Amino acid sequence: LESGQADREDIVDLFCRSEEFEDLCEDCGILNRIPTVRDEYPEACDVLDQCGGDLRAAYLWTRDSITYVRDINVDSRYTTRQLAHRAFSQRDGNCYVFSAAFTELACALGYDAHQMSGHITRSTGLVVPHSWVEIVIDGEVFAFDPEFEYVDPYYRNGWYFRYGRAGTFVYQDAFRMS
Repeated sequence: LESGQADREDIVDLFCRSEEFEDLCEDCGILNRIPTVRDEYPEACDVLDQCGGDLRAAYLWTRDSITYVRDINVDSRYTTRQLAHRAFSQRDGNCYVFSAAFTELACALGYDAHQMSGHITRSTGLVVPHSWVEIVIDGEVFAFDPEFEYVDPYYRNGWYFRYGRAGTFVYQDAFRMS
């Protein structure tokens, strides 16, 4: 470094490629490389292999492949990864499970996706917890709510909308879970 013959990146690279470091990583079970998308989202990638590699296919898989279960104790206390695992392995759950699955699928596709939690007000006036997905596309935030269509897929559309669009929920007290 002092001589200027190498910069910090070169030196880190030399350490990471050394036999001693590679042996240490192997002995400790450390991945000595930048993780791939498949490393980060293995279950999501398996689903994408089956349904196709685009956002709309991922949304439709989420909407159509998970059975809605109302009375389960699954909410924002769980991580997106835990909730998505339930979706991919059990294929059932509530809005938190639907949203987690779609978040993981979108992230595996390279989108800046986040699972959201907050509240909605039902037509009866009852305020209930709810989860949905935000994706930043070209600098703009769009909402996606695959569980929204479960109630009435012919008249409700939770695909790709801006907040406040007619016919969607009023999302309140929102915070990012992921």
